[in-house]
Amino acid sequence: FTTECFFLSYYALHLGYISCIRDLRELYKLNGDLKSQRNALAGTPDVNRIDTRISNLETAISCYQVQLHNYELAKTCGRFYLFACQWLKNLIDPKNKGLPLDPPTMEYGTMPEFILEDIAEYFITCIRVFRNFTTWFSLK
Repeated sequence: FTTECFFLSYYALHLGYISCIRDLRELYKLNGDLKSQRNALAGTPDVNRIDTRISNLETAISCYQVQLHNYELAKTCGRFYLFACQWLKNLIDPKNKGLPLDPPTMEYGTMPEFILEDIAEYFITCIRVFRNFTTWFSLK
């Protein structure tokens, strides 16, 4: 039961929080592209249409930021991802021998790639967004 809860929680974060982080990154990129187009089309009738799109996009970006940049939510997700890191470490090196590591087990080899990718995505995003992120957790 514990394993199922862990993977369901992980998959929910993958489909929710992490997907929204990626969506927000795409919105930032699209916003930058539209602003570049707007500057290139200055003085043409298309500028009003692009301004409307930029305004709508900035509203969507603000909505994403309110949710994703919530301190408590990010900290709760961080505790889960640190637990996942500990679990991965124990899966990769169960006897805590250190390097060189034994060949990966079948359990590790058949794990979805997004497990590790999501951890990296979360930590990279939080380091960029939250100034004091590195002080949130005691890493031992």
